[in-house]
Amino acid sequence: MIDIEAFEEIDYLPSEKKVEILYEDEYLLIVNKPKKIIIFPENKNETGTMANVIAGMYQLKGESHAIRHTHRLDRDTSGCLVYAKDVITHAIMSSMFENNEIKKNTKEIETQGNLSELLKNIVKLYRIVPEGPVFCRFPGKKR
Repeated sequence: MIDIEAFEEIDYLPSEKKVEILYEDEYLLIVNKPKKIIIFPENKNETGTMANVIAGMYQLKGESHAIRHTHRLDRDTSGCLVYAKDVITHAIMSSMFENNEIKKNTKEIETQGNLSELLKNIVKLYRIVPEGPVFCRFPGKKR
């Protein structure tokens, strides 16, 4: 087993700005992105973006995740913005958005069925192979 958390660190400058959390679990963070803010800066040393806000949230919680948005929203668009907390969840969610398995609009994430159950099942499916777990997050582990 490989502990992928060992390779994680916050990779943007943290901001103290607050944002509304719509959903969060050990794999995903979904927030309500306000208008007039971009997703990430051109340079990781810049501030004033959603990446900085999310970095600040992780820092306050004592969590160490790279900032991984799974789709984009324009600067002047508000709405649901999905972040993955690890590289595997990011790959899965990015692929789902790209293949229109999950659709976004300015107000909500559209899926068939319960979003949280869908996401949990998808993550479980892609993390388990016949030989057993390939990656392990070790829930509850604090740095």
